[in-house]
Amino acid sequence: MPPPFVAFLPMCVAIVLTGTTAASESGASEPARIETLIEQLGAPSYERRVEAGKALRAIGLPGLRALRRAARSDNLEVAERVRRILADVERIEQERRVEEYLKDPVGAPDDLLPGLKRYRAAVGNGAEHAGLFVAMQRAEPTLFRAAETSVEALEAAYAGRCSEMFVEYNLLQSRRQIVERTAAILFCGAEPDLKDDAQVEQFVSQFVHWNEFRTALPSNPALKRVLGQWIAKDGTTLSHQKVMIGLNYDIPECIHPAVAMCRAGAALGMQQYAMLAVARFGNVAHVPVLETSLRNTAVIGPTAQNKKTTWESRVQDFALAALIQVTGQDPKDYHFKRLEKNPQFVFSPNTIGFTSADDRDAALRKWREWRAKPAVAETP
Repeated sequence: MPPPFVAFLPMCVAIVLTGTTAASESGASEPARIETLIEQLGAPSYERRVEAGKALRAIGLPGLRALRRAARSDNLEVAERVRRILADVERIEQERRVEEYLKDPVGAPDDLLPGLKRYRAAVGNGAEHAGLFVAMQRAEPTLFRAAETSVEALEAAYAGRCSEMFVEYNLLQSRRQIVERTAAILFCGAEPDLKDDAQVEQFVSQFVHWNEFRTALPSNPALKRVLGQWIAKDGTTLSHQKVMIGLNYDIPECIHPAVAMCRAGAALGMQQYAMLAVARFGNVAHVPVLETSLRNTAVIGPTAQNKKTTWESRVQDFALAALIQVTGQDPKDYHFKRLEKNPQFVFSPNTIGFTSADDRDAALRKWREWRAKPAVAETP
């Protein structure tokens, strides 16, 4: 038979563990109880550590702030257990809020879920928009929890998730929820305060070309709006790629990087596509932006026959074609003899140009004459 004090020991442990709960029920402050339970995660007794973890999970959201502080504890045992508990609490809490949002997508408060206010402004606040937002939240909960914490936390989580998704997809490790995960990455990547990282953004630009995403895009207006927000974000490191994505997938927001490229004088080989994007999605308000390129005589594509140039394309020719488009004029009046319509670029790029310098001079002269007319002299 064990000595009396040994037999009594399990009873003492039980009293300590149940006493914590009893103390809370009898009036002890909840914050103090939470801190006590966190300390018990490092207790010598395995049973005591397990019971403390169960209690903290049961407390849930009220313990979130303390758990986040404790995740940085110098006690590695406590920090590791806290991180696991924290992940469970955050996941359960996020799903609870998702379910609450689904009950009333239109009337739910903006702060119910991270990113909801920006999603409503960018995509819409109808019940028809709720499905994509919920799918994004469930596909990438780590990203949205990070977004709720700080911009720095989001930057770290965003870079990590983009790298992981790129590797998983290309090594055939995981191709589940590609559309939802890509949508979440695009949405979080459009966060105005998130700093651009060229390597990470290259990953994202590849995600939108993956077959799963391309197949879903045409029939999903909300998804197109999410992609548009990523394309339109200022300070991009991928202006040319974003313009081409917009032209490929009919995303009007690509006019933002296109205008920026026109103003900055993008490199030859890129600038003409920026002007075509303005031609497709712009209007008369973009005339001044395009006019700055009318003086650019850089040659894009000469065509020679029998060692003699028979047709030539210049940057200024693209600018003029775009100007004619946004002002609603007829290209035939401007000596464009080879110009052909194109659903993606408005005009087929390889048909923009002139067969002679005289035709080009006449076309530019006609533009100046039209621009000087009193009815259009006030064009913005």
